[in-house]
Amino acid sequence: MRHWNLPGHPFFSPAVRAAMAGLFLCLSLFAIAPARALDLQPDETRPGLRLSVAEDFVHAVGSVVVSARYGGAWGVRAGFWARDRNAEGGAPNKFAGVDYMLTYGKWHAGLGTVWIDETNGLNGTHWDIDASLAYDVSERVGLIF
Repeated sequence: MRHWNLPGHPFFSPAVRAAMAGLFLCLSLFAIAPARALDLQPDETRPGLRLSVAEDFVHAVGSVVVSARYGGAWGVRAGFWARDRNAEGGAPNKFAGVDYMLTYGKWHAGLGTVWIDETNGLNGTHWDIDASLAYDVSERVGLIF
């Protein structure tokens, strides 16, 4: 049986205790604060057309996707692979889907589903989940993560 020497255990160091107290304080304030006080109410997502060109730098380095999204909070998305470098089994040709987007100031977070015309080692199935996070740099330019 192992016994801890509680005062000397690293879990009870002053830094850990301060971090735990700060975390508890933040969680307590978050739990009791109304959503408006933290400004967690999403803004209205303006309807419009968003065009994007994205390069994969994680799974299929060098692959480029060109896509478009039209809609407000609910939208439709379609796109194609312009270059399929390093995509295991080659990149699919095109995709289409629907998503829901929340807007908080200049930030946009989206979640939806897409149908991909071909399967490969990365997607594995025709239906896939579409998640996006974007930041509007200006009225016409944004960054999508």
